[in-house]
Amino acid sequence: MTIVTWTGLEVTALRTALRDTQVQFADRIGCSLEAVGKWERRGADITLGAKYAECMDTAYIRLDDEQKARFDQLVIRRKSAWRTRHSGADGGPPGDTSAPPVTSDFRSQSGGGVTVADAVPDGRVGVELGIDLHDGGDPTNRREALRVLGISAMSGGVGVAGMVNNAARESAEMMSTIERPPVDPDLLHDAAADLYRLASEYAVDPDVSRTFVRLTVLRDQIAAAIHRTGRVADLRDLYVLFSATCVLLASVSHDLAEPQAAMTQTRAATWFAELAGHRSLLSWVYCTRAMIASWWGRPAQVLRETDRAGAKYGVAGLRSDGLEARAHAQCGNRESALAALHAARSQRERLSGVGELADLGPIFTFSSARQHYYDATTFASLRDWTNTAREAEAVIGCYGPSFDSSWPVTLTLAQTNLARARLHLEGPRAAFDTLLPALKVPVVQSLPQFHVALRAIQRDLAAHPTAGSADSRMMQDAIRSFAVDTTMAKVEDDRLA
Repeated sequence: MTIVTWTGLEVTALRTALRDTQVQFADRIGCSLEAVGKWERRGADITLGAKYAECMDTAYIRLDDEQKARFDQLVIRRKSAWRTRHSGADGGPPGDTSAPPVTSDFRSQSGGGVTVADAVPDGRVGVELGIDLHDGGDPTNRREALRVLGISAMSGGVGVAGMVNNAARESAEMMSTIERPPVDPDLLHDAAADLYRLASEYAVDPDVSRTFVRLTVLRDQIAAAIHRTGRVADLRDLYVLFSATCVLLASVSHDLAEPQAAMTQTRAATWFAELAGHRSLLSWVYCTRAMIASWWGRPAQVLRETDRAGAKYGVAGLRSDGLEARAHAQCGNRESALAALHAARSQRERLSGVGELADLGPIFTFSSARQHYYDATTFASLRDWTNTAREAEAVIGCYGPSFDSSWPVTLTLAQTNLARARLHLEGPRAAFDTLLPALKVPVVQSLPQFHVALRAIQRDLAAHPTAGSADSRMMQDAIRSFAVDTTMAKVEDDRLA
């Protein structure tokens, strides 16, 4: 027996009342994520079949009193908003029939364009000017619509009464065309909470494939909210969340060895950070672009991106200085690298707190461990092995035995830096003992950056005076075996996916 007639509106209300994400709701109901997305997109235009209606009824029955009250309020609110958006706007006073009236055909409420037909002095209807007003379209489209609408009132040969009445009708129709309810505060809260949770999970245990899927779902939810909203204040908050989600997607795409996709994500993140007027987030995005370029061997681009970041202070400034130091070291410019390191350390001493982006998630802070890791990598590029070892040991010391607030990728990469330094300071046996824990990382955390670092150790081993020793050969064999095992495991995972 169906308790509620379940359309997409009721589905959205039920999920919101439960405070589920779309992923959680799909798991709860036992349907696909795509089905939930389709129901919510189509709203009142789709009615669920008996099978899924029963699943919804089951979830509805289990609501507590507070959740049921919230569900009822959401249904009423969403149905009202749906009727407002989808009601027809044709009609209105005919005006003075002594001359051809100025006409406007508004169809944007059903998803179409807006066409304004202007009367001309000789009484003929002139060309139609088309304006594309998508739901939630950007303000420039709306300004263009208003500009075109303003032309109609000046048409010659139109009676005064008709002109006045038509102008009033057009104004009212334009208001109803772009009027939309504000974003539900709970939606903003839930999206921000989801972003923070995903950023936290990525920082601690980066199962990048799973994180990628969940971030994509979150991005689509935020994009849908941007299209629906009409309030500038709401748009700014949504733009910030969309930009932050895209920059996190860029990092994940980079981890999945797709630098071009990562850069495309950063371009979207840049655009929305600019729309939001969020300078700190914009600087962070440019730093992320620089980080990606650094790993793919483009130090000149790193320096261009950090210059565009324009970050002189705060967390983004600290990260920018660290990236500059690495880039100069990669170019072999020792003096500039050391100057950038000094600037980073001076910035570190002045910095108080975790930074202005911490509310977005821990990945948007430049932790002490990551600072020391950047320094270790810079010293390694300069072949200053004593300082490399000191900074790498500082990274490991930041984590402690529990790793409660760790980013294991940083720890793993720091261990490779330390192993490389000990190869030059103590020999291959000490290097192998240091590297061994890093070779035990789970396949899911074996990111391209780690393999790049291992190749650097292999090159150093081949050029080391002890290259032919048993310890050196053992270390080379262990690295090759790790690379083969990791590749085979990932191929098998892809085959089963």
